[in-house]
Amino acid sequence: MTTYTYSDAPVAVRRADGQNAGRDVPAGRPAAVPAGFNPYRIAMPAGAYRCELGRSVQVRDVSADMRTAVLRWGSRDYTLQAVHARSGALRYEDANSGLAWIVIPGTSMLLDTREGQRLANACRA
Repeated sequence: MTTYTYSDAPVAVRRADGQNAGRDVPAGRPAAVPAGFNPYRIAMPAGAYRCELGRSVQVRDVSADMRTAVLRWGSRDYTLQAVHARSGALRYEDANSGLAWIVIPGTSMLLDTREGQRLANACRA
């Protein structure tokens, strides 16, 4: 049986025996940013992002290649690195603080991966 995939989103490749074909990353380590990062050309402009519940995130700087972003949350700046996201969304993480910034068309969210909670939801530039 042949299976076709009609998406540019990165997916895990499995061999016929059901095992991974080596594209997954061991737990605890962020995935390297692939050459096809941002396949859907999602924009992430610098500036203030207004979120639900009166919260806001300031995206202070985004590198030209979109591999790093500097976010201000609370009274601190965090430099986040782009990591692989299977969904095609933009995902930036700071391993030291546990912050993750997820960007999909039209909205973004800030997560605390250590505590497992959303810090800012439905953020818009």
